[in-house]
Amino acid sequence: MGCFGLRKAVKFHALCLLLMLIAAGAAGQEPFSVKTKDGRVLSLNTKTVKNAPHIPLPDLSRFLEQAIGYKTDWDETFGVLKITNGAENFSLFLDKAVILHNTQIMHGTQSVLNESGEILIPLSSFQMLAEIWGEFAIQGAAVATPPPPQSTPAPAPASTSAAATSPSTKPPSGGVMRVIIDPATEPFKSKRIGNEKTKPIAREEWTLSLARRLKASLEQEGGFEAVLTTAEGEKPTIEEKIKRINNSLSAALVALRLEESEFESLGGIEVVVASSALDMTADKSRAERGLSAGAAAVYIPRQSESQNLAAALVEELERATGSRTGPVMPSPAYLLKRVSIPAVIISCGYVSNPSDNINLAKDSYQESLVRAITDALKKFKNLKK
Repeated sequence: MGCFGLRKAVKFHALCLLLMLIAAGAAGQEPFSVKTKDGRVLSLNTKTVKNAPHIPLPDLSRFLEQAIGYKTDWDETFGVLKITNGAENFSLFLDKAVILHNTQIMHGTQSVLNESGEILIPLSSFQMLAEIWGEFAIQGAAVATPPPPQSTPAPAPASTSAAATSPSTKPPSGGVMRVIIDPATEPFKSKRIGNEKTKPIAREEWTLSLARRLKASLEQEGGFEAVLTTAEGEKPTIEEKIKRINNSLSAALVALRLEESEFESLGGIEVVVASSALDMTADKSRAERGLSAGAAAVYIPRQSESQNLAAALVEELERATGSRTGPVMPSPAYLLKRVSIPAVIISCGYVSNPSDNINLAKDSYQESLVRAITDALKKFKNLKK
């Protein structure tokens, strides 16, 4: 049988499974078996919760490791189950009925559940993944019939401000990459930056203006959708921003910042990614009790993808602006270590540096920044294909 025929046969087995699940209608915990390409027969247990069949995470992890060599990692901080094998990445979400395959989003009917600390994966999601992998045939099961999807009333039209502060949780259309842009909302500590050589620049207004330009540039480019974490005049907390970012179903975060320093010689553009340095604020309660830091303290979300985006940004920013853009800078930044998508912070310059100060005030320089970031995101998107 050729590859095409084999894949059709595997999908046929998967469809047969769905019919068997509906016909069986048994409650409780029931096993079913899966036959791998090399002839092994492995078993999986299902557990009926909320009238739908689910697979306990330990069972799924054991099966995927034995059957096809995939690794699983449950991120308790963000409620994300990651399934990986080399360049293949799948993410399933707590309370969100979607599956993220690299940058492509697939709709499901049920989400991952956390029942009193037990992580349960919908059998319907497992079936979707089985059809993608095509590595095994599901032979039988007996579980409850899942409930039909619930319809949701259409939301009322949102204002421009609401759209900016509530990034869409609807997946982007096929082939479109959603980017979430985070302008700064914290003012500079000093009332006036620099000296007679520099002019004061309001960080919040400047980064919001650049974020809007970047959004327009990406959407004009085509193949992108851009959303902002913040609307004009709004002051969300860092935790509110993190929640918006993680709920946005975006493929990347670009945070825009301006810097200040007491040393006017310090200047240039900096591109920052999360580092492995210990971040005790990630597990403050444990630190206060004198315990060692939890896993969240050293967690680096999507590190390799963030590095790829940062490298593209350094190259394009240096080419477009002529400003010195040093090597990618790792930092245990609070924001970067708490979002679940590839993320970078771009420090666009130091307002306390006379040369940067002049450039940052120029419309042409701001356009160069926008063009460079847009081109870097295009490179990043092509890498993920």
